[in-house]
Amino acid sequence: MNANRRQFLIKSGAGIAGLLAAEVTSASLALASGKPGADANFPGLVPLPAHIRITRGKPFIVRPAMALDDSAARKVGGPAGAGLADYARRQLAARAGVHLDVVAPKTPADIVLRLAHKPICAGADWQVAQAYHLDTAPDGRRVDITAGTLHGLFYGVVTLLNLVQKVGEHWQIPAVEITDWPRFQWRGYMLDVSRHFFGSHEVMQIIDIMALLKLNIFHWHLTDHQGWRLSCKKYPRLTSVGAWRSDVGFGFPHAASTHYNARGQYGGFYTHQDVRDVLAYAAQRHITIVPEIESPGHCAAAVAAYPWLSCSGKPITVPAGAYRPGLNKIIMCAGSPRVYQFMETVIGEVADMFPGPYIHTGGDEVDYASWQTCRRCAALMRKRRLTTMPQLQQYYEARIARLVAAAGKKMICWDFAPPGSLLMAWHGGAPQLAADAAQAKQQVIRCPQGHLYFDWLPTQTSTQKVYQFDPTEPGFTPQTRPFLLGAQANLWTEWVPNLDVVWQRTFPRLCAAAEVFWTPQDDRHWANFTGRLKGFKLAPPRRPRTGSTRKALGSASPPIPPKKS
Repeated sequence: MNANRRQFLIKSGAGIAGLLAAEVTSASLALASGKPGADANFPGLVPLPAHIRITRGKPFIVRPAMALDDSAARKVGGPAGAGLADYARRQLAARAGVHLDVVAPKTPADIVLRLAHKPICAGADWQVAQAYHLDTAPDGRRVDITAGTLHGLFYGVVTLLNLVQKVGEHWQIPAVEITDWPRFQWRGYMLDVSRHFFGSHEVMQIIDIMALLKLNIFHWHLTDHQGWRLSCKKYPRLTSVGAWRSDVGFGFPHAASTHYNARGQYGGFYTHQDVRDVLAYAAQRHITIVPEIESPGHCAAAVAAYPWLSCSGKPITVPAGAYRPGLNKIIMCAGSPRVYQFMETVIGEVADMFPGPYIHTGGDEVDYASWQTCRRCAALMRKRRLTTMPQLQQYYEARIARLVAAAGKKMICWDFAPPGSLLMAWHGGAPQLAADAAQAKQQVIRCPQGHLYFDWLPTQTSTQKVYQFDPTEPGFTPQTRPFLLGAQANLWTEWVPNLDVVWQRTFPRLCAAAEVFWTPQDDRHWANFTGRLKGFKLAPPRRPRTGSTRKALGSASPPIPPKKS
């Protein structure tokens, strides 16, 4: 989309609907190929299912009052199964004004959830667990959703929601039969809440859209140079000091955000209750949350709170802006026993808070300058017979990996992953790095900056460029593809001061990424996708506003540097 057109939409308050329409319109003109007829038949259906066909039956008319038989969800999911009916009720009410009642088993119902007695698809266990079948009755009076798990039933309900479209005076679902399962196990989105903070209710809005796109991993980048966002019982200064800085920073005016404390400092953090609330919200939508605690680099906020974490021990303040000379030289001391004690405690608390199997520990963009002049680091290198700085970092990462394993979790790192941990590959050489790691039987998640960094402007990375990405290319073979867990879109927030800009940077590009992650490669066609995207229902963000906030949007968008974060 023309950059001037996007800035006009931002400043005029057109919101996400205007941005979607403008980008899809320009994208549709760029390419005119795809599956004929799909645009008209399935508007709003993103991502495209693995198998879908139009049947000869009547369309299902969505009435103002309908009944749901959710007994299968309750049977397979226990107490959590009841939450699926609540989710469907809220979503249908918001989309089409439907009042949905839950009825007793074997009572006539408009929507019936059913348990599958055999696998829906022939795939890996995780694909079978997420698979579902949806079909409308020939007379158009019922929709059946069948799956073997609560997870599969949830995705069937999500597809039903995305199929609901207004045709003339009525909301309806086309006469259709769908059998569906995901292409990749890891379908992620990362939000950086350090550079700019987003409250728990803002995070939940993002999780809502992720669920509608069948994304299943929310990567929560909780700490970095510009802010520490997670409460830690043993180290309270991480949030009393590390969560706050002098101003919103990055060249934005004060009105660009509402996240200020009584002293006028910018920032914020999540209490343990905040985390529990977000976790419960995500779990109902079958989204796993992966917390990230950066180490040994990207840690200025932690060093501001506890200067002894660094080699010099000198006091610093939390940085309020982007990159400046020497910022990445602020790193934790690899030779200090107190650093490992600190990390053990923090990792233990994080592991207790987050039930998912992973903890991301960062690990990249470490400037070794302070290690090179540190007596404690030198002593450790002599003791361990290490001769180079990369070897010292390898030692450090191996110790952190053991701490993560002792806490019952598996470690993820950016590009610098010790054996046994997951590699998240992002930078320019990532295709070969990722392929080599898979060749060594290391699990890999791909998030190349050229395709999946949404802090890059749409003029740099368009929705079409996102859609063209294939995580298996280049370099993956049939033997190494099982080690490719999937892919992830990342939003670094240096130039994203509030939720409006999150929406503008994320959508519709995340819709394209979701289809890359879910739909079989051979079934993806750009013109077909843009036709369906026009009907995708995306609510605008909700956040507190000041009178001048809108004027501040998009006011600081310098060229994105060739860095991870």
